[in-house]
Amino acid sequence: MSIPQSTYQELVTLSSEELSAAEEDDNIDEYPKWQQDMIIKAKEVINFDDYLLLPSKFDIHEYHIIEAFYCSVVDDKIRGVFWIKSEVEEFSAALKMPSI
Repeated sequence: MSIPQSTYQELVTLSSEELSAAEEDDNIDEYPKWQQDMIIKAKEVINFDDYLLLPSKFDIHEYHIIEAFYCSVVDDKIRGVFWIKSEVEEFSAALKMPSI
């Protein structure tokens, strides 16, 4: 997904097939009309620097987000509650594991 930097008003979601067709310069007449429009948009996204690539699910690290939040909590009492809750959840998960 990409957003044009100049306006930040358009979100473009493209399939890997549309991106591949745009990169390979496939004959878009072989595609349905709705997909032809998306391939043209894919070419625009590829060829211009006006679009920002949004992070994929592999670019977002949930642990680091949670850790940063935990470290931002100033009150030690509240931080302790988070710590105890995570320890209890880990212990509960271990209890649910099938025995070997």
